[in-house]
Amino acid sequence: SARGEAGMASQRGLASVVWFRDGPARVFGDRHRWVSLLLGVFVQLCVGTLYSVSAWGVSLREVAGWQSDEDLSLATTVGTLGIYLAVHNGLLLDRFGARPCLALSSVLLFTGWHLLAHVARSKGSPGSAAFALALVGQGSVFAFIGSLAPNVANFAQADQGKAHGVLLAGFGGSAAVFASAYRSWFVQDLPGFFGFTGWVTSLVVGANALACLDGTGAGKGNAGYSQSGTRAGIGLTKLPSNSEIGEESNDAEDERVTLVGSSSGVASSSGGETASERTGGARDSPRRKLNTERDVDAEHGIAVGDTTVETETPGTPGLRRRDSKKIKGNEDGSTEDCSLFRHIRFLCTQNLFWMIYFHLVLTLGTALLWVNQAGPFAVVADTHVTSRSQELTNLVILFSAGNVLGRVFCGVASDFFEQRFGAPRSVFLIVGSVGLTLSAGALASDPGNAVTRNAVALAVGLSEGTIMAAWTSTVRSLFGEKRFGLHLAVYNSALAIGSSFFNGFAAVATKISDDATDAENAENEVLGYTAT
Repeated sequence: SARGEAGMASQRGLASVVWFRDGPARVFGDRHRWVSLLLGVFVQLCVGTLYSVSAWGVSLREVAGWQSDEDLSLATTVGTLGIYLAVHNGLLLDRFGARPCLALSSVLLFTGWHLLAHVARSKGSPGSAAFALALVGQGSVFAFIGSLAPNVANFAQADQGKAHGVLLAGFGGSAAVFASAYRSWFVQDLPGFFGFTGWVTSLVVGANALACLDGTGAGKGNAGYSQSGTRAGIGLTKLPSNSEIGEESNDAEDERVTLVGSSSGVASSSGGETASERTGGARDSPRRKLNTERDVDAEHGIAVGDTTVETETPGTPGLRRRDSKKIKGNEDGSTEDCSLFRHIRFLCTQNLFWMIYFHLVLTLGTALLWVNQAGPFAVVADTHVTSRSQELTNLVILFSAGNVLGRVFCGVASDFFEQRFGAPRSVFLIVGSVGLTLSAGALASDPGNAVTRNAVALAVGLSEGTIMAAWTSTVRSLFGEKRFGLHLAVYNSALAIGSSFFNGFAAVATKISDDATDAENAENEVLGYTAT
């Protein structure tokens, strides 16, 4: 019948789509995860482009005819918010997987950069530039989490630091790559630079949308997953068996369920797959024991009913915390509809969650202050520096070089110290914060010295890179991979808050007065930046 023929045609069409989708898995075979990792690094090289704003931001202000640094600060701060206000991005990643998110990212990056080119060409308003940069920011965060989460899921727990470090090193080097391209080819053609950036970033991210091997739970249906079996067969390090993990079986007497791994793992009886099998082992992971009278939500390992949570942190034997909670499911006994709400509520009750959150507000907020304001600060602090000076590009390159070194160093070192000494990855959050403190102090003490500014650029890059590599791997280790996209997005909001606070303070502190002379305004700007 006609209806039957239409159904057959629809099935053939769907089969064609699936064949196209699974093409990379057939072509690359066992090498697919390495190809995906390499493409992920290239994507990360494209998503940190807004970090190059110190090289071209002052030129944008002049080309567009804006009156003050406040206009530039508005545009760049909104762009930063576009990157870091990303809870919805994380939810979409967890729901649909990486490849659709990367495809959407490609469209956003192309549109945002070309709109910014139009603003520069037509002397558009700061509001128009802010909207364009917000689109770039949204495209960047989609690409950031869409290339990080699926690729780190393809490697074992023992190699998480290295996987995070290598991928995030690409992000750290992004600003240097595009700042150098601007300085070499587009210093007299800012709209051309924005158009070039839009084409390059959208094409690279689009290619990764096709070829990415998504190792997350949401990406199980993606190309290559079935060829690789489960993630237990993927890793730089052989994953331990059940007997090596020392899995605890269920006890019928007290109905105790042991979750080995993170709080978002899956409880299982003996013989079943545990969270530790999927994440690469549990001897270096936090152990969580839940005593419950009812059920366990298999989606994220949070007990439903009267629950006692006991936590032991690796590297700190004897440091345990017990919390008694009553978490209710739906009246019909179903937990699926409210699992996301319960998971967020669970996170909000954890002191460690908030400790890391406010750490990122202060430290990475400081780093983003430098990213957005280093160029204007150098121009007002040193009369030899102009909007087209090579030094502005040098600051970006030094920052990016330090950023790459910090991320790679932290990735390798965190794996080594965790496996050799049992030290938690969060130690490197402290190392990075000390570096940022010293860097900010040095810049405030001698802002007019070019050597000091260059040294601070390198030090801020090292510190920011160390913190970035540490917090992503720490969060994945503590709270699990099930909702890793959501976790990345929630913590990204901390960066948005920190950036908005410090950049807003800088804008107020450096406000130009119509009643003052140019020399007085310049002196006040220097004082304002120094105070910030």
